[in-house]
Amino acid sequence: MEQKKKRWYVKIEDFSFVGIVSFLVQFIITVFLTETLKSPYYISFGLGIIISSIINFFLNKKYTFGFHSNIAKSIDRFIVLEVFNVIFNWAAVILFVEVFHINYMASIIIIAIILSAVNFVTEDFWVFREDKEVLAEKGFRH
Repeated sequence: MEQKKKRWYVKIEDFSFVGIVSFLVQFIITVFLTETLKSPYYISFGLGIIISSIINFFLNKKYTFGFHSNIAKSIDRFIVLEVFNVIFNWAAVILFVEVFHINYMASIIIIAIILSAVNFVTEDFWVFREDKEVLAEKGFRH
């Protein structure tokens, strides 16, 4: 039981690190395009989300969840999760900025924190869930 707890904490640490890297990529792209190239924040943010989502998928697949199963299945599940995330994230940031008059950078940070917990649980138990048969074939215990 103690070993399982330790793996859970390591997984949370790895997920947090990947999340911070992905968030920084998204945030830097958004701020750069908005402040330097004068792109509307919602366009910059949308592009930042797409690029950081791709980075997030591959880093979490390899480092956080050590995924060994069918990558096509995990990509399909990740895309479903990301469609929800992008729609919610983008709409929530626009709502915070346009309705509540919160700075777009602060809005992005607030929404990212809210979605982090949901994403960890969803990715761990659904997106990167290993098929028991595949694990058995590769000699992993489940």
